[in-house]
Amino acid sequence: MPPSVRVEPGDGLEDVPFLVAAGRSETKPVTRPKLGSLLPVIDVVLEADRTRPIKQRHSAIRIFRWRRDEHRFGGGYTVVKDYVRIA
Repeated sequence: MPPSVRVEPGDGLEDVPFLVAAGRSETKPVTRPKLGSLLPVIDVVLEADRTRPIKQRHSAIRIFRWRRDEHRFGGGYTVVKDYVRIA
């Protein structure tokens, strides 16, 4: 939304879907259909890495290559990278 546009309650624009009132954000939760069944496996790897020294932890690219090669993962690297970043 451009910074010059402000929607205030009572303007009659509250129901317009592309306008959001100032200070309020409505977002849908992120779904990861490509990762789907691999999420528990990735979570186990990342949880085990928490106790390892930093240099010995799995990187996002390593996890992606492992999933692609061994589990026929059809998704892209960015999906894995974004999930590893927030996990």
